[in-house]
Amino acid sequence: MSTHEELLARIPAYALGALDGDELRELEAHLEQGCEECDRELLASTRQVESMAESVEPAAPSEMMRARLERELDKRESAGRSRAEPAARSTWRWQAAAAVLLTLAAWSLWDRSQLQQQVAQLDDERATAVASLAEVQEQLDRTQVVLARLARAGRIVSAPGARNIVLAGLESAAAAQGQTFVDPATRSAVFYASNLEPLDEDETYQLWFIADGTPVSAGIFEVENDGTATLLVDNTAALDDIQLWAVTIEPAGGVPQPTGQMVLKG
Repeated sequence: MSTHEELLARIPAYALGALDGDELRELEAHLEQGCEECDRELLASTRQVESMAESVEPAAPSEMMRARLERELDKRESAGRSRAEPAARSTWRWQAAAAVLLTLAAWSLWDRSQLQQQVAQLDDERATAVASLAEVQEQLDRTQVVLARLARAGRIVSAPGARNIVLAGLESAAAAQGQTFVDPATRSAVFYASNLEPLDEDETYQLWFIADGTPVSAGIFEVENDGTATLLVDNTAALDDIQLWAVTIEPAGGVPQPTGQMVLKG
């Protein structure tokens, strides 16, 4: 036999329809005796259930939920009640339980919608972060290439026995200047130019060295917006075999032998 305090503590669960078995039968028998304190607690609990049910928009129960509730109601009604008041309590309790279940279902749908929105937002943020990371990586790769070129150029210029050949601008580019630093040990060179005019897309500057009377292409290069240019050269001829360095304007992509106007010579 449960104490009065234990029975009183079951009232909220009873109002929600969450009691069954001996606990349910014992509490209902106690309520039929007309306990005022328990009646007041039951009234307060049912009002709370009603308030919960009214806090959301009405929603139709699923067929499965409706069938479950009808089975429970039929089960309770078949058991019968000896007094009208307990029967009314039971009917209201199941109505309140149905309202709570509908409230929970509506809340679940709303919560799921909120979660889906949060997932979509996180996906968008992730895509933006991935794009930003790719852009940063691309910038880093370009920077590393530039630093590697600068480091190599520095080694050539500072190499023991490095030779500096000055190229002067010709009449068509009188303000232009150029320098070629050659490392005789590695036969590598770095060419610098300034005050060169940008060319059209179908043209390019091409660097040459003349070795034993034969022009050899040292590569093509583009001019920056400030008129400067840099070109690293591999596998030059022996330093003593080079008679001349020159820059000409050639068709885009370069040519095997110089055909265009010479703008720098040294």
